[in-house]
Amino acid sequence: MPIARPVIAILVLSLVGYCRTLSAQDVIAPQFSLPDLQGNMITSESFRGKLVVIHFATTWCPFCNAEAPHLEALYKEYRQRGVEVLIIDVQEPRELIAERLRDKFNLSFPVLVDLDGAVAARFAPPDVLPDLSRAEVMLASNLILDREGKIRLMSLLDSQNFDAKLVSVKQKLDSLLAAGEKTGNRNIIRMNNLPPNHIQAGKQVPVELAFQIDEGFHIQANKVNDPNLIPAALSFACPDGIAVGEAVFPPYGLFQLEGASEAFWVFDKSLRVAVPVSVAANKPAGTYLLKGKLHYQACDSRRCYFPDEFPFEMALEVN
Repeated sequence: MPIARPVIAILVLSLVGYCRTLSAQDVIAPQFSLPDLQGNMITSESFRGKLVVIHFATTWCPFCNAEAPHLEALYKEYRQRGVEVLIIDVQEPRELIAERLRDKFNLSFPVLVDLDGAVAARFAPPDVLPDLSRAEVMLASNLILDREGKIRLMSLLDSQNFDAKLVSVKQKLDSLLAAGEKTGNRNIIRMNNLPPNHIQAGKQVPVELAFQIDEGFHIQANKVNDPNLIPAALSFACPDGIAVGEAVFPPYGLFQLEGASEAFWVFDKSLRVAVPVSVAANKPAGTYLLKGKLHYQACDSRRCYFPDEFPFEMALEVN
């Protein structure tokens, strides 16, 4: 049976030497914005503050299919430690990806659609396999992005030493997580991917931000009963013609820290904040990204940690 050229391209890749020599920790990953299988736009910026494993795939790639169940297992094992997993499918329609990738392997993490292969091409090293298209080079590859969006691992396919169980990826994740824990960075805040908010020019709409706080932790409320504590706060960088009003936080709870004389005002488990967003009447129709940060101080049952921030962004569809 004849083998299609893209499959041949995958079978001949043997790049273990390249993977050893790449100084990945100095490389900022290309930014991207891609739809998931539900049509929601997912941006790379929304994962800042987390470790992210990215796998480039196609449904006809045997190496990708062999790794898919292990990616799902990795996601379930590491997600509570602040690790996200993405598959970026290259040059295939959404319906095919849903049937032959997501549904076939019961994937619970996002699968994004790189329909023209442009995102895959931007990730491809320019000096590797110049006879192939840049998008082809990235097929069956695994990357790890750190909390600042830097590439800390780029593992292009080595067909002679195929690592279907993702042993090298897990080893690198364990190393990065251990380093983060030593510096106090615990990644306790998470946020669900936000669907685009539709806003008419000249109008104001309330937008809800939903944050998740890891079990066993809480953050100080937006109002504190001790002036030395750091209250939760939101800040935004708004495009021209878009403004954000005062955030409305939910009622706080009480937490008694061991050894403290007074209970703290805190948020735990989940935090839903309403923010009014207004658009100028003369703002052209289009999609705009509103970037924000949740500033917080976290505590557990024994101690409090240095103040931190959680960056996020949301898409605004102006019409």
